Amino acid sequence: MANAQVLLGILSALQTDTISANQYFDEALKLDSAHYLANVNKNILNGVRNTIPQIMKIDLSTEVVQTLPSDFKLGSDQIKDSMIIGEKDKIFYLSQGFDECNMIGSLNINAGKQTSVVMLNTVPDYKRPTAKGIVIGDHRDSVLVKYGDPYAFISLGDGSFLRYLDTNDRMVGVIFQFDGDKKLVRWGKYRQRR
Repeated sequence: MANAQVLLGILSALQTDTISANQYFDEALKLDSAHYLANVNKNILNGVRNTIPQIMKIDLSTEVVQTLPSDFKLGSDQIKDSMIIGEKDKIFYLSQGFDECNMIGSLNINAGKQTSVVMLNTVPDYKRPTAKGIVIGDHRDSVLVKYGDPYAFISLGDGSFLRYLDTNDRMVGVIFQFDGDKKLVRWGKYRQRR
């Protein structure tokens, strides 16, 4: 449901209805206070800067949240929500829970061209460290020391996100989410496909 509110917010913003857009983003945040796109789009709408350039070269190929079962395939049975925008534009949202992570995916079909994003997010009691030794509960400064300056720094209310892109494959990234005390609450690795 939060995804639908975000999309309605985006559509309202595109129609320059900022009051409705803010209301939709707020409703999405009531449903999921850590909803990344709700926070980012609300920041953009209200003129809050979300990004800073990434300086350090980063190889994210060794980052693993959880190895998925070898027989796992994305399928229509995992579609949790969808939205049709016009005759040729469709967005599908997929989700699947695993032992140590939640997989979230989106498939956007726009005028016959497909783009997709699949992200594996850690579960709240995730125990394993990242490839650079970061664990849930670590301070944001520890991530900055080990990973360097992020591609994007996003401030969302009391919390924040750091986003890193793989220098060798810009379609792969890692996102770290922090609470108001700058403690890591979850992280995830994603891949985009066009």
